[in-house]
Amino acid sequence: MQKYSSEEQATHLAAWRSSGLSGQAYCREHDIVSTIFYSWVKAEKKRTARESASSPLLVKVQPNKHTIGNSSAGICIERRDVRIHLPANIGIESLKSVLMLLGAIDAA
Repeated sequence: MQKYSSEEQATHLAAWRSSGLSGQAYCREHDIVSTIFYSWVKAEKKRTARESASSPLLVKVQPNKHTIGNSSAGICIERRDVRIHLPANIGIESLKSVLMLLGAIDAA
């Protein structure tokens, strides 16, 4: 049974995704044992889930024409199944505290 390096596995997974083939068809075409191939797919999914769970997802927020000058407008932060509404005039230190609690930024 052939051993594949991490780089070879990643190369095959990327090539498979861009090929449009089913996993089975890709394995037949490249003489890869399908159970081994699917173990790579499963490991990659676990690794991706672990990385995305540990890294914050931040986006740039820009005011739109409806919020400019509107003192009642606020900030809504969503992360997974948590939604937090904050007043628009929240202080920077309070905002930092909320973001630290969410794990979006490191305590400095």
